[in-house]
Amino acid sequence: MSASEPSISKDRKLNISMGDFFLDFDMDVLIEAYRALLRSNDTDSSEAYRNLVRTTFEEDPPGSVDGAVVVIGILYSLIMLVCGIGNLLFLFVLLYYKQTRSTTNLLIGNLTLSDFLVAMICLPFNMDYHVIHSEQWLFGPAMCAVVNFLTFVSLYVSTHALLAIAIDRYFVVQDAQRRRLHVGWTSLVIWVVAVGFAVPCVLYSDALPYPSSDKVYCGVLWPISLQHVYKGYHIFLLIGEFLLPVVVMSVFYSFVVCKVWRRQFPGQRNASHDRIQSRSRKKTFRLFALFVMFVLCWSPYHVYAVMRDFYFGTLIKISTSPNMFYMAQAIAMSNSLINTVVYVVFNGNITKYIKILPKDSWESFRRMCRRRSRAQSREPSRRTRRLRSEDFHSGVHTTTSRNGSVRMTAVTNVIVETRADVTVTAL
Repeated sequence: MSASEPSISKDRKLNISMGDFFLDFDMDVLIEAYRALLRSNDTDSSEAYRNLVRTTFEEDPPGSVDGAVVVIGILYSLIMLVCGIGNLLFLFVLLYYKQTRSTTNLLIGNLTLSDFLVAMICLPFNMDYHVIHSEQWLFGPAMCAVVNFLTFVSLYVSTHALLAIAIDRYFVVQDAQRRRLHVGWTSLVIWVVAVGFAVPCVLYSDALPYPSSDKVYCGVLWPISLQHVYKGYHIFLLIGEFLLPVVVMSVFYSFVVCKVWRRQFPGQRNASHDRIQSRSRKKTFRLFALFVMFVLCWSPYHVYAVMRDFYFGTLIKISTSPNMFYMAQAIAMSNSLINTVVYVVFNGNITKYIKILPKDSWESFRRMCRRRSRAQSREPSRRTRRLRSEDFHSGVHTTTSRNGSVRMTAVTNVIVETRADVTVTAL
């Protein structure tokens, strides 16, 4: 290592996954430090990270307002509001009304659940980290790992769910009598594979202090010794979780759109045929819109990831601001907002049930209260009847047998019984 290159101590992590270290410092120093770091076989994570940004980290002047941060904050707020309420209503409708549990709606339910988790768990922490406290992570390494993990799980669940919906729609259009995808097993595969692919985010997430600052950074930090594994992993995700699914969905939806728009009914066309075709076209259009918006929203993030991991020098010549990464991430997150609008607001069938959900829920609650009240009122009468059926006395027990003889016995607490051959009377 030459004398001009910054010294890098021994051990091994490098912040090259989230890209948050692209701050306002001298690009030449950063590039040289980065190249030296990659050439080094023995490097330590935190120390290497500090060497990258050790002398040139500068915070924004007090009172300054970053326009990109404001935009990100507004976008995060909209996503949390719309996705939190909309996805929760969609899930309630699926749980409450059995008639809404079609195969397509149940598959969309996976998408809904993942978007709801992002809106209610990940985005509040991201909002605090990126917008409110300006790159200051306050929640420790464990929560950092949870947020990163759920963010990537949501991405992979969205990809798998959209792929499953496209395949199921293709089967339906090709042959209406064909057996559809098994929702339970399909959903299990969607989540298990997504969790498996996101495991490295848990293993390598960490919270480290910035150099020359009291702030703490949260990111996914891969060991330098595993940089080839890291690149292979991200190439695999790029192909397996984005490019290949997009190609497969494009092929399936191309077939579905052509089939639905060219469908001809046998015999004379009537109003019923028109209604069926109109519903089929609307449903296909909604599902195709989900696919298109997924591609548009996540493409900037994947392009940024490729530039970050394989063309780092070119990327920081374009911009050294972390806002580029945060904007790409915010656009990707906005896919959850668009999904909610498409399958809740523009889905007339679901909207119809959402409108009557408060009334039906209130009626169910009242019926439950009435049943509970009746059950409680019947309980004393049951105890009274039970006590009346048991006559407890202290006295003489008279037994009359079939031959007419009588036997007197002194007893205490005798229960009255009547049998076919013996009459027992408590006196």
